[in-house]
Amino acid sequence: VLSLASAYRFAHRAIGAEAFRETLAAEVLQVSDGDRILDIGCGTADIVEHLPDVDYLGFDSSERYVEAARQRFGDRGRFVTAVPSEVDDVFGDRTLVTAIGVLHHLDDDTAHEALELAATALRPGGSFVSVDPTLTDDQHRIARFLIQRDRGQFVRTPEQMRMLIGDHFDAIGIEVRHDMLRTPYSHVIVRAANTEPS
Repeated sequence: VLSLASAYRFAHRAIGAEAFRETLAAEVLQVSDGDRILDIGCGTADIVEHLPDVDYLGFDSSERYVEAARQRFGDRGRFVTAVPSEVDDVFGDRTLVTAIGVLHHLDDDTAHEALELAATALRPGGSFVSVDPTLTDDQHRIARFLIQRDRGQFVRTPEQMRMLIGDHFDAIGIEVRHDMLRTPYSHVIVRAANTEPS
């Protein structure tokens, strides 16, 4: 059902995803006017509504999601149907690359493809930010219950995320938040960059 763009957006609204995106844009992504953003697995690109004037390029493997994004935000960004292994140089020279709710849907091999793209697409001084559900010892039992039943089959602990992303970036910061949705839920936020040219 969630492969339908309308169902996807309705489910997200039900759990407070609008407030999540506001918090994401204001507190996590740290976006400025003129930033060049590449959004890996952009879905229906609802985050665009909360961004300032940026050069936004989003891609997703779902043509339904991409078409929904084009219909809503076609005047504010570009949207492409693709997977990480299919993209080209137009995806480069980015100040920020994001993967919001994406990596927990990807096995390690595919996640490494996405992360390699992220590292390659960033201009010097740029940063990569990912946000995914996570499992921790101190999380609410409802959060654990929901996350263990997520559609994503590759939910990782914060340390597993550090190891995964550490293969592509040499500076990594990790934060776990339990307050970004209306329901109890736990997110791992990773901000990464390369301090030395690759």
